Amino acid sequence: MLSVSLFRARGSFLWVAAIFAMSLWGQASASVVIDTTRVIYPSKKSEVSVRLTNEGLTPKLVQVWIDDGDRQASPETIKVPFVVLTPIFRMDAKKGQVTRIQYLNTMPLPTDRESVYWLNVLEIPPKPTGKEAEENHLQFRYRTRIKLFYRPEGLAGTSAEASGKLRFKYKPGYVQVENPTAYYVSMVSLKVGEDAAGGKSDPQMFAPFSTTLLELKAQSSALQKPKIIYRTINDYGGATAQEQSADQF
Repeated sequence: MLSVSLFRARGSFLWVAAIFAMSLWGQASASVVIDTTRVIYPSKKSEVSVRLTNEGLTPKLVQVWIDDGDRQASPETIKVPFVVLTPIFRMDAKKGQVTRIQYLNTMPLPTDRESVYWLNVLEIPPKPTGKEAEENHLQFRYRTRIKLFYRPEGLAGTSAEASGKLRFKYKPGYVQVENPTAYYVSMVSLKVGEDAAGGKSDPQMFAPFSTTLLELKAQSSALQKPKIIYRTINDYGGATAQEQSADQF
């Protein structure tokens, strides 16, 4: 997520700056980088750590918080059973910082399955000063948001096995996905058959013990026990390709 702050100079118009900002939207990138694509919090641990690095050329003010799935909620209104130690700090250019997350038992979570939350990292550049402050200036604020999985101890099976245990049912235009495991499964792609003619689905995350009906992007012809080819993300952010046959429904 990206937000833009616009500073008005003498004789300039904000709408001109806004158009210019839109043209730069796809060209810029975040400077503060998280060392992982997801955070796993085993319940037996008292805290977990996440390392951030400022790869930019200027210092940044960084704010870190956790939300429960509502990306629009402001940090001060969110109620989650986690606390970020040192939620706001300065990061100098080319420096790293470790932020720690602790689980608080103020909101007991299920013990028979994973729970999912979201870790947010917002970077704010310094405001312009001196002559630079008098000129048209664009200030980009970047927000990175990754999944945080709280994993109770003693769950049946392993997270690595969960994607292979998905069950599929098929009818033209639809695939039903059942996740019988205690783990979340994040799927980045799914298609029916060896080519795209069978239809594809957008990325999805399947909750533990859930059944989800996916509508395929392309209408597929009737197939008897078609092959479902899919890719899922493991704990380390890597993609695993798998395939299974689907029953009719």
